[in-house]
Amino acid sequence: MALSVALPLEKARPHLASAIRLVLLLAVSKGLTLAASIVIARQFDRQVSGLLFFVTGLVTLSLSFTTLGLTASASYHYARNLARRRLARNHQALLLALVVALPSSAAFGLLALAMPEARETGTTGLILAVTLTCFFAAIRQWAKTALAIEGQREWSLVHDGILFQAVLVPGLLLLPEKSAAAALVVLTLAAVIAGLPALWHAASYPHGPWILPPRRYAKRLLAIGLPAMAAQGSALLLNRLDVVMLGPLSTAGAVADYAVAMRLTYMAGLPGEIVTILLMPHLAAAAASREPARQWRLLKLTMVSQVFATGLVALPLMLFAGDVVTLVFGAAYLSAVPVFLLLQAGKLLTSAFSPALALFTGLGYSAALARTNLAAAVINLLLNAVLIPAWGAQGAAVATFVSLCLMAFRYPAIARDLRRRGGAHAA
Repeated sequence: MALSVALPLEKARPHLASAIRLVLLLAVSKGLTLAASIVIARQFDRQVSGLLFFVTGLVTLSLSFTTLGLTASASYHYARNLARRRLARNHQALLLALVVALPSSAAFGLLALAMPEARETGTTGLILAVTLTCFFAAIRQWAKTALAIEGQREWSLVHDGILFQAVLVPGLLLLPEKSAAAALVVLTLAAVIAGLPALWHAASYPHGPWILPPRRYAKRLLAIGLPAMAAQGSALLLNRLDVVMLGPLSTAGAVADYAVAMRLTYMAGLPGEIVTILLMPHLAAAAASREPARQWRLLKLTMVSQVFATGLVALPLMLFAGDVVTLVFGAAYLSAVPVFLLLQAGKLLTSAFSPALALFTGLGYSAALARTNLAAAVINLLLNAVLIPAWGAQGAAVATFVSLCLMAFRYPAIARDLRRRGGAHAA
């Protein structure tokens, strides 16, 4: 009897150790991200803080667009190539992603000129800083996704943000001059220093020559990637379009308030991030399989785990939001509390489906996701244009809440379709 109990425990020990490492690394990653936000909020005045939050918001928004969906759709094409040992194709997809990311990053560099306070730092330097930061962020995003699919989840977290934030935080703290131009230089250097190791690590897995994919395969990749870009990008627009529109339509202080509120929602989403990372290899494997019953079981597990994990932190944080903001960011940002409450209420409605989006994409629901998220993004855009000039950050939060309500209404339809397929298969 003792031997029969010891054997399962022995098998489970490596998985438990891996889970503990993941949780610790995720805590470090989120802690560094929060530390960067605190440094920006406390070390710089509200105008410079708003500018930096605007630029970092642009960079985050760019993640879904710079590779034209090749990273977002990796759970489909990368996982299938890996299962079929077509490693050279993954290498070709990586090179194609790098090629298309450069002009896309330059477009976001030009978009930074929309904020009047940003233009005061110097047009050429601003465009160059945002372009390089977006390009190397795209590299880190590819490394994060590819390494997670490869089973290297610890390294996925390192390249996701740990290395970047570990360079950025001390760089901002040690700045002798707390100006916007100096902070942009530090931001760019941190992106380059973190992006080069990510590129080397990601390229070391899919072996093959450094050549672009044949035209036919490139078209197939983009045919998968573009709908995934529309799905993920329009979803990300709900989080970052507000910051981008607040820049030209409101004040730098409103951008800072909204960014602080968003950082609080990230804190609330930390347990959900743990669930996503732990289940990511299983989601990719299930998507690559042809077992609808297995896919439905995993979807149920994912949704229940996500709801429980998110509520565990989000609800107390909402109850004591004022105290948390004062303690962490300072009393100057108490105006961010109602913004946070609106945003978090909307995120609670969609939290159950956050990790399942990778499964939906891998199963070919990209078009359905794209339609839903695009409709929500259009509503968000229109409401932002009306509400931001009058209400600033709170108007942007109302627009996001309404858009998230639409997504919360549509996502269950995809889940019901998957349940139907899983039930029919089991029968």
